[in-house]
This record gives sequence, C-alpha cells and structure tokens, in this order.
Amino acid sequence: MQHKHWATTRDFGCAAARRAFAVCVFATCAQAALAQEPGERPIAVELPAQLSSLSIDDRDPARSVPSASEAERNPLQMGYLLMDLSDRAEHAIELGDHAKAAEYYRALIKAVPERAISYSRACREHEAAGQVGEAIEMCRIALGKSGVKLEDHTRFVRVMLRKEGALTPAEIADIDAVIQRIRAEGGDAGKRVAAAFDCDLGVRSHDPARTRAGIASLERLEQPAAQIVAYQWALALMEKDLERANAIVAEAKQVGVPQSAIEAMQSALVSPSLHEQLGVTADGELPSWWPAAAMVALLIVVAMAVLRRREQARHRA
Repeated sequence: MQHKHWATTRDFGCAAARRAFAVCVFATCAQAALAQEPGERPIAVELPAQLSSLSIDDRDPARSVPSASEAERNPLQMGYLLMDLSDRAEHAIELGDHAKAAEYYRALIKAVPERAISYSRACREHEAAGQVGEAIEMCRIALGKSGVKLEDHTRFVRVMLRKEGALTPAEIADIDAVIQRIRAEGGDAGKRVAAAFDCDLGVRSHDPARTRAGIASLERLEQPAAQIVAYQWALALMEKDLERANAIVAEAKQVGVPQSAIEAMQSALVSPSLHEQLGVTADGELPSWWPAAAMVALLIVVAMAVLRRREQARHRA
C-alpha cells in the first residue's frame, strides 16, 4: 500500500514537472516569436525553413494550432510552431499580404490567448488590409489583455474613427474613454495625441463643441499651425460659416499646409451639394457633403504628419 501511494505521488510529481517544463519552454518560445516588431528582423527574400515538425495549414493557419493538452505533451515543438507562425506572418507582411499576416497572428492568438500582443498585431494587419471591422474587433479585445500598451489604445481610436457609417453613442463613449486614458498615461506626447483625437472624433461625429475643445487643447500645447488650421476649417463648415472657411483656406497657404490639401479644401467649398445641404438634414443624418469635408480635414493632418517624419529623417541622416 505504501509503495502504491509512493508511486501515485511520484507520478503526480512527474506530471507536475512535465507541465512546469512545458509552460517554461512554451513561454520562452512564445516570447522569442513575438518579441520583435516587424522591421526589426532582417528582411527575408524567402520564407525561413520551418522549425517545427507540426504541419501548418496556410489556408487556415488557426487549424494548425494543437489543443492545450497536445501542446503540453510536446512543448518544444509547440514553441517552434509559434516561431514558424510568426515567421510566416512576417513573410506575408514583406509580400504586402496584410490579410494573410492577420490570419497567422490569429493563429498565434489561439495558441497564446491571454496576451495582448497577437491581438494588437492582428489589428494592425487587418487595418493595413482595409478590413476595418476585423481590426476593431482585434483592437478592442487587446485592450482587455495582459501586456497591453499605450500604442494599442491609439490604434483602437484610429480604427474606430475609420468605421463606416455614423458612430453610435456607445461607440463614442468607448472612444472617449480610451482618449482619456491616453491623455492620463501618455505623458506630454499622450496629451498631444489625445487633443488631436478629440478633434478627430469631433469632426467624425459632426460635434462642434468637441472639435472646438480639441482645437483649444492643441493651441495650449503649441501644436503646428497647419494641424490646427485643418480642424478650424472643419469647424467653420460645421458652424455653417463659409466666409470663415474660405478665410482659413487663405491662412492655410501661409502656414505650410500641402498644396494638395489646399486644393481639396477649395474643391469642397465650391461643391454644389455643400451649398444645397449646408447643415444637418431633416432626419438627423449628416449631410451628404460632410464625409468628404471631414476626410479633407484629416488629409491635411496626415499630410503634415508625413512631412514632419520626413523632416525628422533628414535631420537624423
């Protein structure tokens, strides 16, 4: 009887040791597979040789991920599988196939569902592929997972602002809560990002008060005049002040707004639908010209960001 009890205890101890070893190996390989951001690894012309003996179904990568019990029985091969899936995601990104890269990251989510990183990367690749609904889903889940970063919050706001159709009150509340967190936890840079997002959300939701408050924050933070002008122009349209909107176009030429953006502003201001529907329609929907006007304002902001990055790159060179 004592021998039987000892054998049972020994078996239990061995099983526990195997589980501990599996967790250790699995976690180490997962960290190695997911630690580097795209662009940090050397670009591979060809897909690296597969490390794992487990087969990968490239048509449906998630099907290749074994169950938790199977992974525990073969932790080393499971760890190699994570690295292979990460390599395939990187390779798809290099080829410009962001939708496929997102599928590989979703497979990694199946393998490591408690960590934010694969959700975040799946969101990023869905966004790059123009799959906004899928990006929103992944970004939203990432915010509730371990290891979430401030950049995950900014990506969530960005993809939500790209959502088709009007934002619901609940969606606006969610975006607003995330913006407040960016403002509270992101330091000076977070305050600048949050102020711009306030303007973006105001423009996106046709909310003059929110846009005006965001512009005031940008001015207090001494942000570039070209960025502020973009939102002032959109605000003038929201307030049905065409005279002010035209004056802002003239001002935009003096503060470095790119010519392509100025031409887009001018085109929007002479649009027949703008003059016919200036204001919210009777049923409460946004006027038909507003999405285009909002996009022009955001175009200016994006263009200025690109110019700033180029200027910073020149200084570093």
